[in-house]
Amino acid sequence: MVYVQSIKSYLQDADVMALCHLDYALKVTGGALRDGTTGVTGLANDERLHITGHGGKGSIVGMTVQDIAQRLQADIPRQLSASVLITTCYAGSSSGGFGLNPDGSQAVQYDSVLKQLARSLRGWTGLTLYGYRGPTITNAYMDPKIGFVPDEKVEDAGNLQGHLLGGQFRTPFILATQVHDAWFQTHQHRNAAWFLANCAGHVDAIAQRARDFYQRFYQVLKFRQLLGTEQEQLASVDILA
Repeated sequence: MVYVQSIKSYLQDADVMALCHLDYALKVTGGALRDGTTGVTGLANDERLHITGHGGKGSIVGMTVQDIAQRLQADIPRQLSASVLITTCYAGSSSGGFGLNPDGSQAVQYDSVLKQLARSLRGWTGLTLYGYRGPTITNAYMDPKIGFVPDEKVEDAGNLQGHLLGGQFRTPFILATQVHDAWFQTHQHRNAAWFLANCAGHVDAIAQRARDFYQRFYQVLKFRQLLGTEQEQLASVDILA
């Protein structure tokens, strides 16, 4: 099962990367696409709930950790055994300690989305939370389908992304954005149920348009040693009774 807070808002505000991320979730996790209008009732034992969107350090764009906790508490029985995968950027990342920035100023401290959510979901001990410790690069047509950039390499990766999108991949990304905007404008009068049922083919088409950029981006990130290893990229948190 895949969940976003509001499918209509997600699609209205989404950039190409967010659309590719949703397509990735639908293909890798699969199951029903849900949002706040439907909830996540019906999640089965041993099923995975995949929450997607943009994220920052200690936060998710467009929804709060409390929003997610309240939704899960309302819709998932305490005894259910399932996993919750959050693939927003930084979902599994915490600052840790009381460090300083390079200029000597106090670094901003934050707990990961996973840790915040685990505290709010205390008692739902059958759930295990998973998330990535930094930005993720996702496209179902990329090989591999997902990559991870450690925090200390984000600036270099961002500069590379800007270089690629400002050069040979600028036009394909502009066209993909225009295709999406036209599609949404055509269907903006539709309700959430329609978008939940009918957006999969559209986000697949956008992911295909962006596939060459993602593959090249991943290859250069790997060549420049800007990617994290599989062992370090995924964090997990168990929920206490």
